[in-house]
Amino acid sequence: LVVTADVADIDVPAFYQQYNRFGIAVTSESFFKKHALVDHYLPIETPYYLLFDSNMPPQSEWLDRAQLHLSYVEKYPISLFGKEQYQLQEVPADTVFLGHAKDFTAMYQSVMAGRAQLAYKV
Repeated sequence: LVVTADVADIDVPAFYQQYNRFGIAVTSESFFKKHALVDHYLPIETPYYLLFDSNMPPQSEWLDRAQLHLSYVEKYPISLFGKEQYQLQEVPADTVFLGHAKDFTAMYQSVMAGRAQLAYKV
């Protein structure tokens, strides 16, 4: 769970209290913008990230299937949307992305900037 920079830093601990205890990793966009050290900081502690609009979460069945593809799709995120199944293609920034944690910060910033992404469609 990423708490956006629109939320005041003083209000962020409430998100940790509410969600961190259920196995959901919580991080703050404000924190990783202020404290991220290139190649030394990962704002998430899991091996993978899942970016999506909270109003349109992916189905758990898709997530289970897509996660299997992460074993060989390492350079690009996996997307729920696209025209051709099992193909690398450009997709809009407002879609679902699953990828490796090492790429999270760059991906998050790119998506928040509204840039289309090259992703593998599953």
